[in-house]
Amino acid sequence: MTHNAWHGETVRLRAIEPSDWTVFRDIWLDTEAAQRQWLVQLPRGDEAIRKWVEERSLATPGRESDEWHGIIEDPEGQAAGEVMTVNCNLRDGVFDYGVGLLSAYRGRGYAFDAARVLLRYYFEERRYGKAQCAVADFNEQSLRLQRRLGFREEGRRRAAFFTGGESFGEVIFGITAEEFAAIHGRSVLQ
Repeated sequence: MTHNAWHGETVRLRAIEPSDWTVFRDIWLDTEAAQRQWLVQLPRGDEAIRKWVEERSLATPGRESDEWHGIIEDPEGQAAGEVMTVNCNLRDGVFDYGVGLLSAYRGRGYAFDAARVLLRYYFEERRYGKAQCAVADFNEQSLRLQRRLGFREEGRRRAAFFTGGESFGEVIFGITAEEFAAIHGRSVLQ
């Protein structure tokens, strides 16, 4: 059997396609999810969303930047959410990542599986030494996810963002490539 770096136990990560515009529309219209990710967006027209998604579908990651925005597919090949890396700093070997799922796909382990696939790639193929993320202090699902993946709490910021009429703090997490490998093992080639 051929190993594919983009397949997890339950999900597959893939590039964004222009037809994925409805996935992003639905994620952005989910106010509860948007508040957990710090940004309730102003409404966008369908054409603006289509254009935004089309621009991302044409991106060539790895040439100018290691930042990547992709789609999480469920076992049936349906788009279940998004995954991304940002603030990729190859000089220091550090990047931030995020995962967002459509409401119907939450609680199935897809975020955990997608994050493991993404982290493994950035540690084992792109030579990054550390991943980090910031999580809203009230987002219990994401806090549990980071801890289950093996991320360590590195600090907290008070009143770091404002949503739903209130200020909230954030928890800063990090995991090194060595810590990740000790918990999740290395790829089949190791």
